[in-house]
Amino acid sequence: LVHPPILSPTKDACYVPVEIVEFRDKKIVKVVAGSNFNICLSEQGLVYSFGCGSSGKTGHGSSNTVYTPKLLSPLRIPKVLRFV
Repeated sequence: LVHPPILSPTKDACYVPVEIVEFRDKKIVKVVAGSNFNICLSEQGLVYSFGCGSSGKTGHGSSNTVYTPKLLSPLRIPKVLRFV
């Protein structure tokens, strides 16, 4: 389930599930939805984020909005013991 609204690839708020084409060849095992941003964990342990970047929410080092899933730099991710 996705906590609406999220930003869809069309840059509009989205209140219904949409396919994220960037994940077609990846298996996403966990999704955390925040206030206008999302964090996704792949089966390989890679972390992606997208959405409103205000206050650094997406973890990419800026407050820019990220419209498609972007891999978080391993240098910015603390060791994940448990992804809730």
